[in-house]
Amino acid sequence: MSYGTTLEAEFFTALPNLKLYTTPEGQQALLVLLELRTWSARGLTDGFVPAFALPQATMMKDPESALELLADAGQIEAVEDGYQIDWSGQKTKNERESDQAEWARKKKHQRGNHSACPMTWTCRKAETNFAAATPVTKATAPVAPPKAQGAPKKAKGTAAAEPAYIDYEALTDPSCSLEMVQAYCDQEVRLTKAAVAGITVKAAKRGLEFRCGPDVHAISQRDPRDRTGLERAYRGAAQEAAYVLRRAINDRSEPRGWALEVDELKDNGTDWPMVFGCVWGELDGDSREGLQAIIDGLAPQFEHLALAEMVSHLLAHDDDEMVHCLREALPADTRESVMEAAREAMTRADKEARELAARIP
Repeated sequence: MSYGTTLEAEFFTALPNLKLYTTPEGQQALLVLLELRTWSARGLTDGFVPAFALPQATMMKDPESALELLADAGQIEAVEDGYQIDWSGQKTKNERESDQAEWARKKKHQRGNHSACPMTWTCRKAETNFAAATPVTKATAPVAPPKAQGAPKKAKGTAAAEPAYIDYEALTDPSCSLEMVQAYCDQEVRLTKAAVAGITVKAAKRGLEFRCGPDVHAISQRDPRDRTGLERAYRGAAQEAAYVLRRAINDRSEPRGWALEVDELKDNGTDWPMVFGCVWGELDGDSREGLQAIIDGLAPQFEHLALAEMVSHLLAHDDDEMVHCLREALPADTRESVMEAAREAMTRADKEARELAARIP
């Protein structure tokens, strides 16, 4: 996560900075201003620079003349024990701490810890999610799966009990059996496969569009509070699959000099299609063709990538029974490759988490 400042597009061209920029002394003052902004952003002081910190905040040996020019231009103000920079347009300490907490919560989610996942993420493993059943792959409203063999028959005249979606928290109960763990793993594999089967991807002028069948679209049109646990889980699986494919595309598009940004995701949380925009704006024709070629090349691997990501979340719990049940739940022909890819994903997530921790002051 970046802790730099925001540099306005008009920083050097709008008054009063434009006037400062016309002289060598003014240019030096603007550089000092950028140094002080950077120091304050890193120190989370909201623009306040103590007088004793000036030797560390700027490389200018004698910044007094530069500070006077900046004060005359209204960019800083001399206050008790230091200077106050005009902090409008910059992120405050509270905003940065909020961003940092949000980033840490996303990293927990990626590593399999879903205790802090909010409902707005539609994370199918969030503690606040209580799903109702496992979806089918057809593009229709999800229905309950068939009863397991040996299940007692329903007596005439009684209402049918809806099969319960198995939430991960149920596996932490001391009375949880190996059969329930296996059922949970089977359920997660079916969720992921169903989500992947319902997604189509297209390179469009505004970026990358993920479209789902009418079932997910219908779910998205309803108020989140009115969705069943099954619907939240199915839609969440589709959303997670979309993010997995976006990351795979970025791994292959980096040599081309562009990427699909999470921050530019054009989705209000309740609607499809999901659209990822490119860092430099709209795609031209050649770029769309290049993006579509990457998508087409990844299409046969989409299910494999999504399964590996889902498995990596569960492997993070370091549970031998879970590992055994996941192997049993995965398709036999891709079992070993998915498990290997999941372990590589865990290693990558750990590395990213360590790099993030090293950047946090």
